[in-house]
Amino acid sequence: MFAKQKLTNLEKRMLQLTPRVRSIIIGLLLSDGWLQKRGHWNPRIGLKQSIINFPYIWYVYNELAYLCSGQLMFGSSTLRGQIFYNLTLQTRQLACLMEIFHLFYIVVDNKMIKVIKEDLFFYMDYIVLAHWIMVMEVKEMKVLLYVQIN
Repeated sequence: MFAKQKLTNLEKRMLQLTPRVRSIIIGLLLSDGWLQKRGHWNPRIGLKQSIINFPYIWYVYNELAYLCSGQLMFGSSTLRGQIFYNLTLQTRQLACLMEIFHLFYIVVDNKMIKVIKEDLFFYMDYIVLAHWIMVMEVKEMKVLLYVQIN
């Protein structure tokens, strides 16, 4: 594998989210994705998926690769004595992700609290829904189908 080159601060500030990438990130954050922000630094997006879901995380990585500083990271975790293998994607810490940060988080007493703001409605499209559904567990999928039928 090859290493990506380091970007200058000017290049980082020039990066922008396309509407498609913005929708993908919102869909990820509504499901298994997370946003990490430390102090005054810019936020970054992360996603961890089981190795079973390799085709999906590879697709997401290819869509978000221009925001990432490295390749997918391979890892493992133990749950109830069983080892599970996973892949993790993390973006660079970028100013263009502040829009997403303000859509999902409020800061109270220097603590980030994840919220669902009313403004999120205006960002919902078929791409957001597709990525939200793609990483759902089977139990969550049954609830979604039940709600849509009734």
